[in-house]
Amino acid sequence: MGDAGMSTIYLVSSGDYSDYSVHAAFSTKDKAEKFIDAFAKPNYSQFEIEERRLDPCEAEIKKGLSPYRVFMRKSGNSECSKMDDMYSIPIATEVELLTKTYHGKSSLRIEGWFKSKEHAVKVANEKRTAMIANGEWTQE
Repeated sequence: MGDAGMSTIYLVSSGDYSDYSVHAAFSTKDKAEKFIDAFAKPNYSQFEIEERRLDPCEAEIKKGLSPYRVFMRKSGNSECSKMDDMYSIPIATEVELLTKTYHGKSSLRIEGWFKSKEHAVKVANEKRTAMIANGEWTQE
C-alpha cells in the first residue's frame, strides 16, 4: 500500500522487555553495523539492528483505513478484530494459511488495512474461496 517516498531507519538495540534499550538510530544498516563493531566488547549485551519505517502507515491512515486481523476457517466461519497493539500493526496486507491451530483446524489469517470490519472479512472470504478453488487449501 503505497510505499513511495518511504524512509527507513536502523535502530541499534539490546535487551528484552524492561531491560530493552535503543542505543542509536542510523540512516543505513552499514552505519549501524559499524557502530556495533566500535562498541562490541566481550560480555557486553548483544546488540540487534531493527529496521523501522519513518512515518509508518501514514498513507493508510490518511485514507481512513484501520488495521484488522481476520481468522477464517475453510467453512467460512470467521473471527475479526481491530488490531490495537502498535507493535504488531501490519505494514502491508499479510496472508498466511495456518495448518495447525489451537482449535485443531486450519485457518486463514489475514492482517492488513481495511475500511471496516466487514471489508476485512470480505477480503478474507475472497482469498479463502480463491485458495479452495485453486486447490491451495486441502486441510480442514
